[in-house]
Amino acid sequence: MPRVKLDLTADERVVLPPAIAEIFHPYSDVPEEGIEVLAYDYVEAFAEKFRALAERTRPRDLYDVVNLYRNAEARPEQQQFIAVLREKCAFKGIELPQLADIESHHDDVEAGWTHMLDHQLPALLPVSSFWEALPEIFNWLHG
Repeated sequence: MPRVKLDLTADERVVLPPAIAEIFHPYSDVPEEGIEVLAYDYVEAFAEKFRALAERTRPRDLYDVVNLYRNAEARPEQQQFIAVLREKCAFKGIELPQLADIESHHDDVEAGWTHMLDHQLPALLPVSSFWEALPEIFNWLHG
């Protein structure tokens, strides 16, 4: 039976206006005008994931941040990203993330990598291929 999961929160600051996104619908009954929804702006989603990585450092946060960053075509302009991330961090009462803040969680992320992600992906790459991307990402962040 198909399921839809909703993640509702009242404890988050949305910084950017929502973006209109088209729903991928590969079936023959797709309406001619398509199906659109209001969704997080890409920069907003990326900044929220980055804030989550800094605050809770779970395997899925590392996976998402690295993949969002690696999408070079959609990667936001650094200054705009920092402005959004600053607002999100300020709302949560934390500083702008530093690589050193994340490094102390390496063992926990590695320990949960397979258990938390393997069932969600057709092929899970090793945690090292994501962890080793962090210095480049933080260099981009802090310019």
